[in-house]
Amino acid sequence: MENPSLLDHLPRDFVKIAKKYSSKGVELFHLNPRMIERQDAFIARTVHRFFQSTEAFRHVDLDTIVKATGEFRDVFLESPVDMNSGGANFPSGINLFLMTRCLSPGLIVESGVYKGQSSYILSKACPKATIHAFDPNLQDAARTRGVNYHASDWMQSDVRCGAGVKGLGFFDDHQNQARRVLQAFERRFKYMIADDSWPMETITGCGWPPIPSIDMIVNDSLEPDEVVKWAEFGRMWTYVHTPEMRDLCSRARRLIKAAYEVPSLYRETGIAPTSAYKFVELV
Repeated sequence: MENPSLLDHLPRDFVKIAKKYSSKGVELFHLNPRMIERQDAFIARTVHRFFQSTEAFRHVDLDTIVKATGEFRDVFLESPVDMNSGGANFPSGINLFLMTRCLSPGLIVESGVYKGQSSYILSKACPKATIHAFDPNLQDAARTRGVNYHASDWMQSDVRCGAGVKGLGFFDDHQNQARRVLQAFERRFKYMIADDSWPMETITGCGWPPIPSIDMIVNDSLEPDEVVKWAEFGRMWTYVHTPEMRDLCSRARRLIKAAYEVPSLYRETGIAPTSAYKFVELV
């Protein structure tokens, strides 16, 4: 939107929006109110089908999802985070917002803060929840009021679910997801959202990969001591499915009641997501 000749020929209301939200990709947003309503309904129908496949969200009706989707548009545009390349964008944010809002946990742990977009979304989805956000490097994070930030790994704290508290762990930290399952279970969390949970066949493209991923744990397709090599970002990467890793996967697998692929919402929004979420219900 920096081409003056383009701005000169656009409707005044769009120019105002484009300038205000230039860092949030609004050039991909619908502006016509009726079309926005239709897109919200399109998104909600897809999310509702996903919700119906789960135990945790099966009770959530379509109207509730439609309403929350419309609410998220304002949440996203008013985010304090700008130029969030690699962080939660519009479709990823909708998924995170809707899952958190409809689960309504009393305690949320976020591991992997980056610029703070997901912390902000979590707080808007569940303003009454206690939220702890962990990242060894919080230098670039925009802090959201009400979120407790920790410059450390979450296992260096004693955050855990008390009796009767519903807990959600959101892990976007590129760490071993089998260990995260074991840790979440030990601290009495029943629900997890794991980002970058790719199968081994498509592990490339997410930076330092969180392996074993939830997909690898659930599908268990690797042979004992199998070696996997790939090239990514100018580096050679290697993963070996050692006895230790096989044991971790086996232990984590016994704790996973179900793991669900969260829809990308690419077709519904026209925007490629920056996340590949897996929703996990623990025993």
